[in-house]
Amino acid sequence: MTNKVRRDSPAPTPLEAPQGPALYRTSPGGARIEDRSTSWPSRRYLASLVHDWDGWMLTPRLGDGSHGPFSSAEAAFLWWLQHRDALPPSRRVWRNGDPWEPRDPDA
Repeated sequence: MTNKVRRDSPAPTPLEAPQGPALYRTSPGGARIEDRSTSWPSRRYLASLVHDWDGWMLTPRLGDGSHGPFSSAEAAFLWWLQHRDALPPSRRVWRNGDPWEPRDPDA
């Protein structure tokens, strides 16, 4: 869509991303929690939400297991905002802050 102005609004849509994590619907049965304000594309995706038989299930990025069921995607997002610091760390371990560190010469 090339027109960036809504028909019912004379103002153009904002181009800047919201600050911090936000909930984005990807399909009727799926959603993602992303932080589009970061400049690193690989760090934008934070968690996925899938509507399962029991309800909405939340799976953190590179985390172990799922959490839920929740009554709605918004409820799962609010739970994630409250508990994200207490969730276990991701399985991927970064050493020295650099994922591309040189190999160990002794190995």
